[in-house]
Amino acid sequence: MAINLATGFTRTTGEPIDVLYLATSLIPYASVLAANTAIISTVRYVGQFVNVGNELYWYKNGITDPDLIAFTSGGGGGIAFTSVTYAALQTLIGASGLVQGDYYLINDYQTIYDQPDYDNAGNPKPVVTTNTGTVEPLIVQASSVNQINERAISTLYPLDVIQYDVTFKDTEVMTAPAKGRIILRTDDNNNTTNYDHRQVVFKRYEKTPTSGIYTVIKDNGNPSLDTIPTFGADCYSNKIGNFYRCPT
Repeated sequence: MAINLATGFTRTTGEPIDVLYLATSLIPYASVLAANTAIISTVRYVGQFVNVGNELYWYKNGITDPDLIAFTSGGGGGIAFTSVTYAALQTLIGASGLVQGDYYLINDYQTIYDQPDYDNAGNPKPVVTTNTGTVEPLIVQASSVNQINERAISTLYPLDVIQYDVTFKDTEVMTAPAKGRIILRTDDNNNTTNYDHRQVVFKRYEKTPTSGIYTVIKDNGNPSLDTIPTFGADCYSNKIGNFYRCPT
């Protein structure tokens, strides 16, 4: 359960993002004026992020119209935050030591995941490879003294819409230590997945020996390699669901 800071209502549903980050039909606001017109003052809050023309804006110091400025404006462009490791953040959560409304930078966040792998019958293998992505610090906001809002901001990709699960401490198959995980990501090309498609790569097996074509999901006994990330630079507006399922 978390608090939607745009509306103030406690929610138990899987709402993925701050509902006012994007305009109607999940597109960026056309202008600052359009954003201020659509987001009435009663649902604004200091620190709220807004996507204006595919640029990141926020209500930096207040909730009046002039307070909506580019994220790079003032104070070096950053949010005032407390920098913590994932372990330190977990300690704060466990001790109810967060300050409601404050921002925290998870300075060592990495996507850590068990790479899906299947035998020739299409069954998940009991032993798989655990991969670790590059460090991508995430900014999160405390919604109470022991909870954080699921909406996160990437310091590497600030225009991405990210839903982050801080409770994911161990990977599913190999129970390797994790640092939370991204459970929804929409990139700046409007590609959406329920995993971190900027970091996660998949295993593919060679179609036939020496063919150099690696497209087979199931282990056919041929060599394998890790594919490139899910989307290329020219991919737009794609949506992919559960990536743990093995297509038949």
